[in-house]
Amino acid sequence: RGGDGSAHVAVQLRRLRRLVMRALARAVVGVLTLATAFVIVPIATFSMYGLLSGWRFHTVTTNSMEPTYPVGSLVVIEPVKATAVRAGEAVSFVTPGGTAVVHRVVKIGKVEGAPIFFTRGDGNDANDEGYVTAARMRGRVRVNMPVVGRYSNAATSTTGRVLLPGVPLALLAVQSLVSGSRSRRTDALR
Repeated sequence: RGGDGSAHVAVQLRRLRRLVMRALARAVVGVLTLATAFVIVPIATFSMYGLLSGWRFHTVTTNSMEPTYPVGSLVVIEPVKATAVRAGEAVSFVTPGGTAVVHRVVKIGKVEGAPIFFTRGDGNDANDEGYVTAARMRGRVRVNMPVVGRYSNAATSTTGRVLLPGVPLALLAVQSLVSGSRSRRTDALR
């Protein structure tokens, strides 16, 4: 009789372990589903709106704009006419070498009737060398999202391009397996 009791306990423990694992799998899928719904969907919606509106996204990679825009911030650049830019605004422009930069306009001048902009990083002691022409002006900073640029860079990396669509697909597969085992168990009880 002692052998039957221990076998019964072993069976009950296996059942309990399966129940715990299923509950844990459902909880993980639920949390990841909520994260997708409340984080990824709003970010994707905002990004699509921005792209359709002509906004650009720029990740801050140097400390020249600290503390206003720390390294790793994602700033959203709203396209504006150069004539709408005012001194004191943070703007994005392209250097003659083709590098995108976010700095603050400290002074506006004119050359042959066209506006030119003198800029400086908030964390720098001196103005940038030379000036920015209207043709090199990309727009003004509309939104700053500290740290988000690091995730944006990760998402656009080779690994990120694989994981970004792969994670939701894996969630769907796990959810399908969990609900499939639940329906088989229900059918067995009938």
